Amino acid sequence: MSDSSNENAGVRWLSIFEGVTVILIATALIGIGSIFITTNTTNTMLDQLVNRFNKFESRTDDRLTGLETRVTKLEVETAKGDK
Repeated sequence: MSDSSNENAGVRWLSIFEGVTVILIATALIGIGSIFITTNTTNTMLDQLVNRFNKFESRTDDRLTGLETRVTKLEVETAKGDK
């Protein structure tokens, strides 16, 4: 082989390497960007879920408190009726 064909082969490999490197960097940037967007969306959705759970828990506590109050009143009324 001549020196010129060796240089051409070297240049070809260099341009292939550069092309692959550019593609890998672009893919990495797109991947990092999509992870960032997904994480922000997930955090927002998680916050909404936590808020809903807190409201549900609060309403359940209120219902239980109301029920306990009614049961206590009923016990008092029943005790008065037994006398």
